[in-house]
Amino acid sequence: MKKIAFVAIVIAVLVGIGFGATSLVGAASTGGRYMYKYTTGPFLLPENSGSLDWALLNNSSTQQQARVTVFKCGLGTAKTPEVPGALVVNIGPGETTHNANTYAEGFYYEIQVECNSRLIFPYASVWPANLGVVIPGTGIGSVSFIRQMS
Repeated sequence: MKKIAFVAIVIAVLVGIGFGATSLVGAASTGGRYMYKYTTGPFLLPENSGSLDWALLNNSSTQQQARVTVFKCGLGTAKTPEVPGALVVNIGPGETTHNANTYAEGFYYEIQVECNSRLIFPYASVWPANLGVVIPGTGIGSVSFIRQMS
């Protein structure tokens, strides 16, 4: 009986039927393969940080899917994913999407972007509040994201 329930859940996830927080777009499962992985490398959130914002531009002529994870990089400890965890987003041709969340200032963070197109362009910045006004010097443009080699 347990095997049948497990198989039913696996099939439902594969065809996109969500259970709780699991869905095709939202918090990502541990699976999924992406050809490219980009990272900001570690950066420090400054004093008076209100929100850490990331955005993705799809410059492709087709819809693209990407997975974005914000990690907290504690000194002397392994990095850990921050809430809301790995987010999987679908982005239409020429469209931009973003997410902004509040994180503790004074810590190092890393943003990882995984995707299947070199025409996905990431950006990150820090806002003093939830207003979308960038703190000068905190913008991390696409050219600063480093491609990670497997």
